Amino acid sequence: ITAEERDTAKTVDVLATVKPRKPKYEGIKAPYFVLTAKEQLEEQFGAETVKRGGWRVTTTLDMKLQDEAEKQVQAGLPQIKRQGGDTAAFAAEDVSTGQMVALVGGVDFSNPEFGQNNYARIKLPPGSSYKPYDYAALIENKDNFGAGSVLYDTQGPLEGYPCTNKNRPKQGGNCMWDYDFRYPGPMTLRYALGGSRNVPAMKAMLLTGIDKTIETSEKLGLKSGYNCYTDDNLTKEGPCYASSSIGDGAYLKLDEHVHAQGSLSRMGTNIPQAYILKID
Repeated sequence: ITAEERDTAKTVDVLATVKPRKPKYEGIKAPYFVLTAKEQLEEQFGAETVKRGGWRVTTTLDMKLQDEAEKQVQAGLPQIKRQGGDTAAFAAEDVSTGQMVALVGGVDFSNPEFGQNNYARIKLPPGSSYKPYDYAALIENKDNFGAGSVLYDTQGPLEGYPCTNKNRPKQGGNCMWDYDFRYPGPMTLRYALGGSRNVPAMKAMLLTGIDKTIETSEKLGLKSGYNCYTDDNLTKEGPCYASSSIGDGAYLKLDEHVHAQGSLSRMGTNIPQAYILKID
C-alpha cells in the first residue's frame, strides 16, 4: 500500500468496530419448544438433512398459551425454591389432537450453566403424578375392578416395606406411609386417586403386576419408557420395584407424561404426539 493509504488506515479505530459475539439463540421465542420441534425433525429426516435447511416449518405452538406457561413457571418459582428446588418445567397438549401447544423447559434459557437443559425432555421421577396409571392398569387388566372398587388404605407389609417397625420413617420405621401419616381404611379407587394415597396406589400396582402396570403407562404414551436405573447417571437400566407406583425410583419425560395423561382423557386412545403441524 502507499504511505497515504497507510496513514488513512491508522486513523480507523478497528477495535471500536468489533462487536461482542451474541449468544447462539439470542432473541429466539419459545426456545425450548423450537428446539424440541427441531429434535422431532431430526428424528424424522436425520440431523444432516435438517442442518441443510430450506424448509418452512409450521409448529403446533400457541404463542398466547406459551406466554402464559412461561408466566406461570416464573410465578411458581418462589414456592419451588422454598422446597429446595431451583427450576421448573411446563408442558401442555391439546388432548383432542395430540398437538403440543406450550413447552417450557426451565426458568432461564440464557443461564450459561443449566439454561439449555430442557427439563420437560429430561428424564425425571414423576412422584404421585404417576398414580393414575396404577389404577388405569388395574382396571384394564383385571375383570373385577372399576372406579368404585375398594382397596384398603391400612398399615401392613407391602413389597419392599416389611412393616416390622411401625414408627414413622424418620424414626426408623419401615412401613409404607401416606403423606398425612394416617390410614383411613377402605377406599374406592376414585377417592384413593383423588386423595393421592400411597398405600392403595402401591396395592393397585402389585395386584396388576409391576411390569404390566409400566407396560400400560408406556402404551398410553410414555414413548421413551418408564425406566429404573442402577446408576446415578441413568445409563444402566435395572428392575423397577413397587415404589415406582408412587413415582419413586423410576423416570419419565414430562412432555410424554402429559401426552399419556391425555390418552386417559381420550378413553385410553394414544394418538401421535406432535410439535410440527406441516412442512413446506
